[in-house]
Order: sequence, then structure tokens, then C-alpha cells
Amino acid sequence: MDQKLKVHIIRHAESEYNKAQFEFGGYQAATQFKYEHIGHKYDPNLMDPAITEKGIEQCKLAREKIKELNVKLVIVSPLKRTLQTCHEIFKNSHHKPIFIAQPQFREHMQSTCDIGGNIEESKKDYDYIDFSLVEQYPYQKIWTLYEILQHQQIIYEQKRMSLHKQKIEQIENVIQIIKEKGGNNQEYLQQNSHMLLLDYLKEVHPNFIDTDTETQYRSVIQRQIVKQLAKKHNIKENEDIVIVGHRGNLYQFSNEQNEINYNNNQNMYHNPNNISGVLLDNCDVQAVYI
Repeated sequence: MDQKLKVHIIRHAESEYNKAQFEFGGYQAATQFKYEHIGHKYDPNLMDPAITEKGIEQCKLAREKIKELNVKLVIVSPLKRTLQTCHEIFKNSHHKPIFIAQPQFREHMQSTCDIGGNIEESKKDYDYIDFSLVEQYPYQKIWTLYEILQHQQIIYEQKRMSLHKQKIEQIENVIQIIKEKGGNNQEYLQQNSHMLLLDYLKEVHPNFIDTDTETQYRSVIQRQIVKQLAKKHNIKENEDIVIVGHRGNLYQFSNEQNEINYNNNQNMYHNPNNISGVLLDNCDVQAVYI
């Protein structure tokens, strides 16, 4: 049996979206799917938001918590709130770790905050981070949508399950809708595809493109990615790996017993172990083993 790999997970600091969410009644109100409770959910002003002043203070506390670590590899979601959190925590680090923006560690895409529409700005602000995995997509402002598609294509190649083929067709259809709404104008789409995606999410509400079940399965792939990166960068036993990510995603990632099986009768995944992972508040730090 392979030796377990220790990873330190950090949820992003309080974002402008988190702040707005509480002002509109909190998470529970938002999940009731009533438009009067979700004024923030599709607010274009909260697209791929920054962290708040409170969030910056939270980063200082997180920095203290990890100051004794010998951090050599940092994997960060390419969304702005995680990138900014990562920067605030590590900006004075003397270890000079490797920073990789890994799209697989995004949050599930269900709101304006989950569309990476500020990616061009973030690439300029954090030019020391490796964004090559984001730069492969045709319209980078909807990289989250392309990541969903790519993820499903990889799984379908491995498992040949109809569920994933249907998902591929669904995402390809959404991309086509966005192109048509943008008049198939390449320049316009490069600049505005994220707003067209937001319009689509609002139109199909309360249905979602990205589900919790898919986030659960993605966590299995994420653990494989972390192990591959640890091997690639020759991370030693006395060196540390940090992931800066999101509450929902890190909850699934930290579930050591997470196992996804395919139910042929219901054409869906389920987790037979159903053991909880770690639920993190903003800028919480937790060590887990994968």
C-alpha cells in the first residue's frame, strides 16, 4: 500500500460574495431557490469576486498558522478569491514554493462567483503562478465551463458511461449557445463570454450545470493530481504541500473514504461510505492525508 501523503488545505478568505450572501439571508436562504433570497447569486458585480478587508485579516491569521511549515508546492484554484488568498498568505514566504493554478480545484459552478471572469486580470496580478492549465481554453473567461467539459471527456474515455456522454453533449450545447448569443464574434466572445454564461445560469435556475455529485467524483481525480504533482516536483517527506481552495470542493477532497461507484440501474454515482470530510470556514487550515 502506498504511503499516505500529507496535504494542508486552506479555504479562501471571506469574499465579497460571502459578504453579500449573509446580507441576503445566508446560505440556507440561498438554497431555498427563491429569487427574493438570492439577489446576490447572479449579480454581475459579484463575478469572480475579490476578498474583503475582513478576508485580508483572516489571511494574516492563516499565515501565522502555517509559518512553521516547509511549503514547497502550492496548488490553488484559479478563481480570484483563492488566488488573492494565496497571495496574501504567501507573499512574504522565504521558502519560494512552486505555485500552480489548477482548474480541477475550482468550486462547483452554480453562482456568479464561480465563473472565472476575471482570469485575465488575475494572471497579470499573480504572474508568478503557473496558469498554463487555464491558458489552453479558447475563451479563458469561461474556463470553468471548459474544465467541466474536459473533465467529463477524460472520464468518458476511461469508463465509456452514458452519463458522461450526456454531460459532454450538455456542456457542448451550452458553449454553442454562448457562441450564438455572442454572434460568433471571436473578439466579442473573448471579452464577454463570462457574462453570457452568467445569463445562461440565471435562465436555467434552479437547475445547475455543475452538481454536487460531480464535485464528489472530481475529488477522486484531484487526489490523483496531487500525488502526481508531488512526484513530479520531488516533494520530500520534510516538505509540505498546500491547497488553497473552496469549502464544497475541499469537503469532498478531505473525505478519505470517498469512493464513487457507478449504479447501472439508476445511471448515477453514489458514495457507499458516505463519511464526512472537513468543512472549513474562511481561511481555516487543516492537515489531511490522501
